[in-house]
Amino acid sequence: MRNIVITDKELMWNILSGNYAHLAHAWGQELLELSKKQSKKRFRARANECLSCTLSWPVEARARAVKTWLSTYRIPLNPAEMSSFGRFHKTTGSFVFDNCRSILAYEYTNVSTQ
Repeated sequence: MRNIVITDKELMWNILSGNYAHLAHAWGQELLELSKKQSKKRFRARANECLSCTLSWPVEARARAVKTWLSTYRIPLNPAEMSSFGRFHKTTGSFVFDNCRSILAYEYTNVSTQ
């Protein structure tokens, strides 16, 4: 069963409106909760889904989302266990390498009140 931090309607609106910061935090909270409570298999599947969804975002938004997950929520992502990581690395890797010091995590927003 999927843990819902935001409703499907809110998710669709955030995707359509390009509210990447809100999505990054909502998914970060969801992944953190899954990493602590659910099976590792379910966590890996959901982390892979979230990373796959970011592939349609602009490259800077993609990098900032992953930075948010890693630095703000300390999500234990393992690239070897994520089938979408190859595509992420191919499309975002050089941007991350060239801008590693200037990529900022998204500032926290209260995802439950938007």
